[in-house]
Amino acid sequence: MTSEILVIEPGKTRASDFSRQPGAWAGLPKADDDWDSPETNAAITKEFSGGEFL
Repeated sequence: MTSEILVIEPGKTRASDFSRQPGAWAGLPKADDDWDSPETNAAITKEFSGGEFL
């Protein structure tokens, strides 16, 4: 039985032809300060699960 070993040699990379710009999310309003609070997460969970979160 023989085993094969995959060898990957890193090569040179070139500079990107473009820089990323703000996209679809850029125009959205800023989230409330409590967007990731336990209470908000529980309310979202209840909404999506249709019941109490255990």
